[in-house]
Amino acid sequence: MIADISREALLEWLKLRKEYVAMTEARCKVGNEDVTGVLRSVRDSFDEDLLETMCETRWDVEIKDLTDDFLMAHIKAITGSFMNRELPDIDDLFRDELKFDLTISDVEARVTAYFHLANEIIKRNGVSDVFSGEDGVKRKCKVLVNSIPGPLTHRRPLSRFCWDKKNLGGKCRFKLYRWLG
Repeated sequence: MIADISREALLEWLKLRKEYVAMTEARCKVGNEDVTGVLRSVRDSFDEDLLETMCETRWDVEIKDLTDDFLMAHIKAITGSFMNRELPDIDDLFRDELKFDLTISDVEARVTAYFHLANEIIKRNGVSDVFSGEDGVKRKCKVLVNSIPGPLTHRRPLSRFCWDKKNLGGKCRFKLYRWLG
């Protein structure tokens, strides 16, 4: 149930909704049922009083005119934007949270967890736009490189990877993943 429209609450709801839709679709496929008749609507996921407040104050729309598409568009607008419409300091954002988990003994699993954590931080903080496009890919690669712990940077010459022009394109993340593994 959506009882508040904070980014954190809506991100959690989107995650749960995605799981719910996938499970319902699988169940309907096995049972040969129509998914649209079984799925709970987005509107039914909202606290009715909150919907009324949102219609009166933010959306300027009658509650009876709300559609799932309208609600999903507004949910995605909230979750896809910077928190409080302020771009956080990217270096600070990752410095505190992005850590290479050296307790994971499987190297490939460790590197995957590192990249996955970076993606979670990006989504949670609503900075996906900052890391999209060619410049965004370069920025993300730089953040990933800057957060690698010291022992790993000495294993191979990291500075050579960072400044090699061919690593700065769209394949940067893939090449960095392979380099770390």
